[in-house]
This record gives sequence, structure tokens and C-alpha cells, in this order.
Amino acid sequence: MFANMSLGKRLTVSFTVVIALMAVLASLAYVRINSLNAEFSTIITDRYPKTAIANEIKVQTNEISRAMLSILIMEDPNQIKGEVDKIEKVTAANTAAFETLEKNMTDEKGTELLKPIIAIRDKLKPHQKSFIDLVNQEKKTRRS
Repeated sequence: MFANMSLGKRLTVSFTVVIALMAVLASLAYVRINSLNAEFSTIITDRYPKTAIANEIKVQTNEISRAMLSILIMEDPNQIKGEVDKIEKVTAANTAAFETLEKNMTDEKGTELLKPIIAIRDKLKPHQKSFIDLVNQEKKTRRS
């Protein structure tokens, strides 16, 4: 087929094929880039904020635990009061962060992953309150 064509026609057909392949490649790249853009958009606008809130909750939980451990070894009532106040403040922030996370949860998988964490938190809250109550009772008995 190419043997009967002149050199100019063969070059024209060859360049046409190359240009057609480049157009197919460019359109494929465009589709893939749009797909990547959509994925990045989901990560930036949906997943990252949730991850940031979850890390904030983790930091707050660790801060509460450290404050409770510190109370156990402290002797000064003012320091103990400061730690109790910190626990109450961080607990309020932690509750607000959980509420924000629950409100922002849009997919079923995320909601299912959050349920056991909330269950553990709800199980911990009464013990934390009991601890604070015991600390406050201890302060009252020391004053008497």
C-alpha cells in the first residue's frame, strides 16, 4: 500500500497518524488530570479537615490523660485545681470537636468508623467525672 505512494503522501499519512495518536494521548491525559483534580479536591475539602479534627481529638485526649496522671502525683491544691480546670476546659473542647466531626461526617463508612470511638468515649466520660469528683472530695477533706 505504501509502496505505490509518493514520498510526500507517505510523510503526510505518517504525520497524520502521529498527530492523531498525540490527540488521543492528550485527551486521555486531560481526562486523567480531571480525575486526579477531583480526587485532590475530595481530599482537601472533605478528608483533610476530618483528619485534622481527629488529630485534635487525639491531642486533647492525651492532654486530659496527662492532667489526670499529674493530679495523682501533685500535692499542691492550687496545682491540682489548675489541672482540674484544664481537664474541664479540654473536655469541653473535645466534646465540641466530636460534635463537629459528627456533623461533617457525610459517608456511611466514616460514620461506622466513628461509632466505636464515640462508644469508648461515652464509656470513659463517667470514669473521668468520677475521678474529678474524687479529686474535689479529697480537696474538701484536706481543708477540714
